Amino acid sequence: MKNVGQHYLVPHRHWLRLLAWFGLATAMSCTPGSTLHTPGSNLQTSRTSKAVLATSHNDVVRFLEQATYGPTAADIAHIEQDLGGDLSAWIDEQLAMPVSDYPTVCCDGSRADTTCADPVTACGPEDFYALPTTPPSDCPANTECRRDNYTMWKLQQIFYRNALTAPDQLRQRMFFALNQILVTSAQDAAINYANYMTQYLQMLDENALGNYRDILYALSLNPTMGRYLDNITNTRTQPNENYAREIMQLFSIGLVVLNPDGTTDGTPTYAQDTVTELTRTLSVWVNAPRLGHNNGTNQDLTNYRDNLVANAGRHDTGAKVLFAGSPFQAEVPAGQTVDQDLNSAIDILFNHPNVGTFIGKALIQMFVTSNPSPTYVANVTAAFNDNGSGVRGDMGAVIRAVLLDPEARDESPAPEFGKLREPVLAVTNLLRSIGYTVQNATLDADPVSDLALTNPGGTATTYLAQSQDVFRAPTVFNFFSPFFAVPGRSDLVGPEFNIYSTTTALSRDNLFYQIIRGTVTPNSLYRPNFVASDLSGLPADDPDTLVEALNQQLLHGQMTDDLRSIVVNAISGVSGAQMVVEATFLVSTSPAYQVQR
Repeated sequence: MKNVGQHYLVPHRHWLRLLAWFGLATAMSCTPGSTLHTPGSNLQTSRTSKAVLATSHNDVVRFLEQATYGPTAADIAHIEQDLGGDLSAWIDEQLAMPVSDYPTVCCDGSRADTTCADPVTACGPEDFYALPTTPPSDCPANTECRRDNYTMWKLQQIFYRNALTAPDQLRQRMFFALNQILVTSAQDAAINYANYMTQYLQMLDENALGNYRDILYALSLNPTMGRYLDNITNTRTQPNENYAREIMQLFSIGLVVLNPDGTTDGTPTYAQDTVTELTRTLSVWVNAPRLGHNNGTNQDLTNYRDNLVANAGRHDTGAKVLFAGSPFQAEVPAGQTVDQDLNSAIDILFNHPNVGTFIGKALIQMFVTSNPSPTYVANVTAAFNDNGSGVRGDMGAVIRAVLLDPEARDESPAPEFGKLREPVLAVTNLLRSIGYTVQNATLDADPVSDLALTNPGGTATTYLAQSQDVFRAPTVFNFFSPFFAVPGRSDLVGPEFNIYSTTTALSRDNLFYQIIRGTVTPNSLYRPNFVASDLSGLPADDPDTLVEALNQQLLHGQMTDDLRSIVVNAISGVSGAQMVVEATFLVSTSPAYQVQR
């Protein structure tokens, strides 16, 4: 291997990276003259737990790639052997699993510099103590205290631990999808504190497979969202339209009126008058009483643990009309309480016919494919509108429809089917599929405690900058746009390509190479013992046998003859552990792996 700056490249295989970049941009494109694939419209199992049997081993692995952070041998065996290949039964199990939750915020009186408000709250092992925005004297720079409480590092550790090890994989994937739809971001310095963010993550995690109406209501009362989109500053005399605008545009109905299949004639869903009226409806929610006072910094401990509370005296109690002059016109009556107004607004938005289509298509794009057919979108919309028992907004029914739709389960999909793996899922899928360990088990036996694709505290490492710093999206519009066109194909969208360029393509290759080799640059505070692929289970004595093993573990047996020939020829001149490293690297950075199909 040749050390090229901080990039460890296989010199004679640089062409393969260029091929991968070109291939990723074309792998999701139709061949000339091809037509959009629209399988049958019968949705037989999306809203019930009727058995849906996998048609092959390939189908099981593809399903787990879509539904989890990556298929493991144990998960595959569980579906095939314990459940008899019943994918719907696996979803039933997942819906019933306990939540692998995020910590809460506490103040139990154990800190001498802090006076906790009554009642004090006990602190669990991972809970975040309510600390002031100015770090106290016992939390100086370059310490674990500063790292864990004044960056997103610790929360990111919990995220990756859940992604790699939590049994409730479906909930965790839905949590991640919702976190990228209902965005708050610690890029806003005002909420770049663990005890300001964790309760928001807990709310999403606990509600991820519940009802979307409950999610919208909880979202509107969450102090992190209230601060991020400024609704805590919204009053009758000083209105702030930010949250009212985004709860419509991004969190519920979108910008244009949609047919159930996602098609549209471009009619706007709302005008400025509705923004104004909804802003009036959502006013005067403020932080709950403080959690205490830090005497060392002389700062109150703002409450980001409990729901927002109403400051009724500053609320606009007049009648409000939403979507005036449209078929969706609805009135919020005069004289209601602040909470009644909020409930009225949530009911109006939740029952708008756009919601199931808007949110359903977003989930299809995040779990299965960037360019679903109108039939697929319509099937998921139907599941949102009615779970089979007359319930609207059942997210369990929605994700069942997303994963079990005939288009998702088609093992010979159209050329445009699939999605570029976003950085987080590309890494977790590799680690769960191949297996993982740590560079130094004597330093830290937990193989995932130091996995964070981030560079906090000025500890930049180029190949870790993957443009997807979890919980730190650059804007409320997430890391990438759902409308971003595939390069060279304006008729197809490829949201994840929005953060994929020639630069980040090489950066991703380098990250994979470091993880596969177990040589990610250490940092005593942020990366003392970074996770590495465990290649010990791969055969190291024969190129053909090795490549076939990688074909089964990373490509669910779908490797093309051309790719097989390329990889076998490339590794034929090396042997042993180095052959395993190079083969794993070449397969995992190929378009066949990087595009989930």
